[in-house]
Amino acid sequence: MFPAASLVSMLPVIAIVIVFIPTFLARLAGTLIVLNACVGSLALFPSAHIFPLYIYPGTGCLNWAPLLAAVPAYPDLQFIVVVNPASGPGPAGSQPDANYQNCIVQLRNAGDVNGNVKIIGYVATGFGNRAPSAVTADIDTYSGWADAYYMEGIFFDEAVTDPNSVSKYQSYASYVKTELDPDAYITLNPGTWAEGTSSPDYFSFADLVVTFEDEYKNFVSLHNSTSRFPTGASTPTSKQAAIIHTGPMTAPIGTVQTITQTLRLGASFYSDLPNTIAYNQFPTNWKGYLDELVATQA
Repeated sequence: MFPAASLVSMLPVIAIVIVFIPTFLARLAGTLIVLNACVGSLALFPSAHIFPLYIYPGTGCLNWAPLLAAVPAYPDLQFIVVVNPASGPGPAGSQPDANYQNCIVQLRNAGDVNGNVKIIGYVATGFGNRAPSAVTADIDTYSGWADAYYMEGIFFDEAVTDPNSVSKYQSYASYVKTELDPDAYITLNPGTWAEGTSSPDYFSFADLVVTFEDEYKNFVSLHNSTSRFPTGASTPTSKQAAIIHTGPMTAPIGTVQTITQTLRLGASFYSDLPNTIAYNQFPTNWKGYLDELVATQA
């Protein structure tokens, strides 16, 4: 047994230990959550689901409910979600409204456990013709959004692939990484690719390039023709995405196998709805497409 005097002398140390135990446990719990998310993200399927979510979330995130439910239900599937409040972030220097703020937080929370959600902001580039000051103003606005509902990257829509515009889009990507986040996820959406005239240099700074955005019938025709997705070493299909609309209600399983197994695309979106409304509402059998993405990669 310790002498009473020794115990008394140790009381300050004991008190310090007792005070710091809750802090230690809290930090340990936080570390375990982060590690769990990292482990989950390592197990994600290589072909992700990109969703142009041009849908207003509504009160209580009602309009985003299918997505909020799907993210935890498909823990091995990466969701790349493009948020687009007003053909961009809205007026320069603005914050999104309360519904967007709340629902972006909920969406991020839904993906925290498995690390399977990446939320990026929409920026139009007018096929290279939009004023650079307007493009960077949109980026500045996103970078000014509060940390709780920050964007993890930018989706540059109406992009081009000609060699003369490489420096312009590279400067946009660099600006995003400077103003938003050094690790920001850069997506370009030219929606097409012309072998021999499109420059592979875009792949050097983009994380994802949408090389197809069109109707289902044209996707089938393109894949079955001699003009296919670029597959060279400098244009890896793992950094390409297909956005398909106006198709059968349920995507033919052969089409999904083409995406995930033959082409091995980095991401895809499929909707039976026509282009005019394909991004303003969920596809009729959206869950069926998610099931097929998982089944063809499991």
